[in-house]
Amino acid sequence: MEEAAVCAACRYDGHDVCVENCQWRGLFPLSQIEKFRRMVRIYGKATLSREYRETPPLGRAHRFETMHRDALVQEVYRHRGGIAGRLQELENVIQQKDQQIAHLQGTINIQNLE
Repeated sequence: MEEAAVCAACRYDGHDVCVENCQWRGLFPLSQIEKFRRMVRIYGKATLSREYRETPPLGRAHRFETMHRDALVQEVYRHRGGIAGRLQELENVIQQKDQQIAHLQGTINIQNLE
């Protein structure tokens, strides 16, 4: 099977073929152009390039997958206070559950005393 002549990053930049020594070809095949667009929208190309340079070659695939998952979460929660808003929601749920547990433990203790 022949490899695509262009990766998602080069297509994003308007190229029909990858630039010489394209760093993105292995990380973003053309079939993942939406993934690349999302990451550029969330992080910017400068940040992606810096992450590429600063991440050891063997860790790049994992690093960019992690960044993509984070970008998905940021995209989903962008209009609800972002990640901080989501964390606050989860913190509130935990507090509510803690209160319910304390109430149930109190009820159990009262029943045991009777």
